Amino acid sequence: MSEFQKNYSIWITDGAFLIGDTPEVHILYVVTGRCTVLTEENLIPLGGEDVFIINYHERAQVSLEKDSLIARISLDYFSFCRQSEQANLRFSLALPDPGGKWYDQLKILVEKLLLIHTGGDVCPTLSELSEYYALLCLLLQHFREADPPVKESGRVEKMLMVMQQGEDLSLQQLAAQMYLSPAVVSRLFQKATGEKFSQFKKRIRLEKVQSELISSQKPVTAIAMEAGYTSFTVFNRTFKETFGVTPSQYRKQFQEHSVQESIDPDMLWKVQQLLRENKDSTDKQYLVCRVEADVRQRTAWNPYRNRILTVGAAHLLLGANIQSQVEFLVQKLDIEYLRLWGLFSEQMLQGNGWDDTFSFSNLDMVLDFCVDHKLKLHFDLSPRRDFSPASEAREIYSRQSSKQYDWFHLLDAFLQHIRRCYTEETVSGWIFEFTFFLNEACYSKNQQSDFWDTWKRSYSLVKSILPFARVAGPGHICGNPQETKKIIGEFLECGCLPDIVTTINYPYYYEGSLKEQPIFQKELKKINDGNFLVGQVKAIQQILHELNFQGEYWVSDWGISFANRNFIQDSCYRASAVVYSLLTAMEDADSFNIFCASDLLSAYGDTGNVLCGSLGLLSQTGICKPVYYAYLFLHHLGRYKILQTNHCVITAEGEREYRILCFNNKKLGPRYFILPEDFHKPDSLDELFVDLKPMEMEIVLTGMPQRQNAYYIRQRILNEEQGGPLQKWIRLGCIPNLSRDDLELIERSSIPDGILEQRKVTNGELKLSFTMKPNEIRMIYIS
Repeated sequence: MSEFQKNYSIWITDGAFLIGDTPEVHILYVVTGRCTVLTEENLIPLGGEDVFIINYHERAQVSLEKDSLIARISLDYFSFCRQSEQANLRFSLALPDPGGKWYDQLKILVEKLLLIHTGGDVCPTLSELSEYYALLCLLLQHFREADPPVKESGRVEKMLMVMQQGEDLSLQQLAAQMYLSPAVVSRLFQKATGEKFSQFKKRIRLEKVQSELISSQKPVTAIAMEAGYTSFTVFNRTFKETFGVTPSQYRKQFQEHSVQESIDPDMLWKVQQLLRENKDSTDKQYLVCRVEADVRQRTAWNPYRNRILTVGAAHLLLGANIQSQVEFLVQKLDIEYLRLWGLFSEQMLQGNGWDDTFSFSNLDMVLDFCVDHKLKLHFDLSPRRDFSPASEAREIYSRQSSKQYDWFHLLDAFLQHIRRCYTEETVSGWIFEFTFFLNEACYSKNQQSDFWDTWKRSYSLVKSILPFARVAGPGHICGNPQETKKIIGEFLECGCLPDIVTTINYPYYYEGSLKEQPIFQKELKKINDGNFLVGQVKAIQQILHELNFQGEYWVSDWGISFANRNFIQDSCYRASAVVYSLLTAMEDADSFNIFCASDLLSAYGDTGNVLCGSLGLLSQTGICKPVYYAYLFLHHLGRYKILQTNHCVITAEGEREYRILCFNNKKLGPRYFILPEDFHKPDSLDELFVDLKPMEMEIVLTGMPQRQNAYYIRQRILNEEQGGPLQKWIRLGCIPNLSRDDLELIERSSIPDGILEQRKVTNGELKLSFTMKPNEIRMIYIS
């Protein structure tokens, strides 16, 4: 074992660092905390226990949040090629991986290797050898990207072995040792490594310069001369062409993000403990969650309430199908407001805008429906772009209205009209929102004013006609923290304070300003953070507090994805994520609007399927999707909170009535974040998760009131097998345009399963034990 030669290195750090264009394959593992990896193509956020691969020839910058630790395993590329007898190796976490099985195994092997490195193994040399080769095999078998077959595999292997023995060889020397011509060796080398031999030699030379720049304090000119450069100008230019910065800039940049190669004993011990905890948790077949709560220890709270339901474009409510679905949702979820936009679209408004000839007859039909059902209106009055995204990078449909009006004349006519038709008392209970970030065109024809001038004039007009109505804005899209703070600050300091500040919250990051470039033109990058909502909402609340804003804060749009062709939207994962997100974030905002009522909002020519990955609570045909039941269960929570954990909330409605909501929300893995949202098929969603382990749930309620009769315990269970429509459709072959009988079959079976039992309480204690499937939510009523 003493002859075992390590062909890799391991660094563990709590500071930011750079990864250069080196002949290595790097595996990153987040021991604890969070970090972001900025590559040439993507910004990838990583959380605790996440693994990420950076290939040979790739560069990256890794930034860590406070109190975070990350490990980097760097595998020597040429040794890897020689040991595996393979060439041109590239690896990807986006390859098919049902249930995250191989990703989970990769994480386990990385943790074991790190434990050995930190001194956490009793037989280090033997264990290290075993885990190292197991890691190589796993990468080759399940994470290697396919490449064209190399016919000269034997000669390629020999060439790599020669290169491993002496990388300073010239092409002629290498060819002589292989008994081949330089031209043949040059071709083999390029096929094996993806670069020309001359480029390789140039890069190796520069990498030695890199090392000197980082590890020594020699002048840059001395380093250039030692590397064989006779002209400093040529050296400077060559280095910048390769690395994007001058040698001096590179040295300064790397020093600012340098890696601390050694860590103190206390940190080493902490890494060992964290890795052991991760390993122990991973080795368990089931996750275990045990909760004990005294039902006498209760506090009054404001449970989540379904106040606002987004319908979307106003013209949709002219249709009988959507009206029927809205009536159902309003009744079941106890909705107070309907949120609409597109009030002045071409489908709704008739008139030229330059005289008093506006016709609101189509809009009146929509408003009559709402008033007849005793619903209040929440209007987004902006000239909102009519579009539907398939993913973060592709649109299904997009159209900007060709008509523009004298905005303030139109707004005045509309406000006067609704005050006359529906009485000032009724209309004063409606919300008038002005947003600025989902429209490409400005509000008014020939408008020269900026966002905030339009806001001030619109706000003043509403208040002059309906002084008691509430005005909201600006509908800022959270996704760039610096931009968010700037926008909200400008908005609140422009002179007219809103009654309600509104934001739009989704797990995406963008760069730059929305005032200079519309969101539709920006590159959006998914955020790997299941708790993104609470982070964004707390940041807004902090800004509002610093600016002494005394009004309300509403989240007007939010979701785990805004894509309308992402089958995650139809899954139980979305339901469990909604429950987790709202229970975590609901105390930091006054309202979270439900987005949106129906898949009819994004029904186009490609939606013949029973499910299509859209944002609705109901499918186009009215099937209740899992997310509907998430909101229904949240609505049923009691008025008093007893206990809340990461997997359940226990509440009381009265002295002898309890309601418990449990959820086993799973974590999405790298495949989801690397590939486009509309790439994943309905029957491949299991591949997107880090793991699909069930959870053993044990709830012990103490202090239960004694009574002669037994307690009734009703459970409503929702998972992909029990209540989720997606698995039913998959069993039917995901066939589009199903018959009416097939649709009815899916609809009848897409309801949560139920269990009813009676249980007597002994010594004031009631114990509940059950197993929850992945992404299951379970509502328990005790009375």
